[in-house]
This record gives sequence, C-alpha cells and structure tokens, in this order.
Amino acid sequence: VHQNAVIFFLSDFLNQILKNESQQVALYQEIKFFKQKILEKKMHAHYFFLIRMLQFFGISPLVSEEKFLNIEKGVFQEEIAEKEVDEELSSLWKKILDREIEEAFIIEKKYRKPLLDSILQYYKMHFPEFYSPKSLPVILEVFE
Repeated sequence: VHQNAVIFFLSDFLNQILKNESQQVALYQEIKFFKQKILEKKMHAHYFFLIRMLQFFGISPLVSEEKFLNIEKGVFQEEIAEKEVDEELSSLWKKILDREIEEAFIIEKKYRKPLLDSILQYYKMHFPEFYSPKSLPVILEVFE
C-alpha cells in the first residue's frame, strides 16, 4: 500500500512539473533511480526525490551555514522567516540537499507532514502554476 501510494503521488506530481519538458535522458534516469528506491521500500525516498527535482530544475534553496530556510527567497538565513519552517525542519532540508538517499536516514513521524508541506509550499513559490497534487490526501493518510 505504501509503495503504491508513493508512486501514485509522484506520478501526480510529475504530471504537473513535466508538462513543458522535452526529452531529457538525465531526468529519466533520476526518475528511474528513485522508482527503484521506492520499490526497495526506502519509504523516505519521495522526500529526496521531490527535493532533488528542485535541484534538477535549478531552483533548490542555496545551502549555507545559516539555520532557517526562507521558502520565499530560496535561501537559508539566520532569522526565522516562516513559523512553519523551524530549525529542525530547516535542518532536514539541509540533510536531504547534502546527501544521497541512505538506509540510516529516518524522518521522524512528527516531521513527515510538515516536511512535505514545506516542500510543496516551496514548489508553489518557485515553480510556475504548481498546485498541490490531488493525491496529497492519500499519501498523508497512508503515512499517518
């Protein structure tokens, strides 16, 4: 059930962001890689995938030593900009931006929804015409 929900959510997501894309082998390889990770039951792979797509399109946040992610500006800064993106959530963003997907990386249950919400909020701010995927309630229910 988890795998199907994640794949359904990611296909809904990709349907939005790839509307105007031409054929790109590197993008296909990235999608194929993360599909395999999901099939290997790396259940946090979709967080990595969503953030890696930001990197692929050149709109990911600029990582720095600062503590807090400013979603609107796409940078980390010393002062908190959005109350929804606290220091712990900002730290999760940095960890995902800076590493490969790995077995030991666990996202605590209490941060899963806020992390996903912040990722989708980031897309809404930086990706033209992006809206929350219609399958969002399904994936939220599965991971509750």
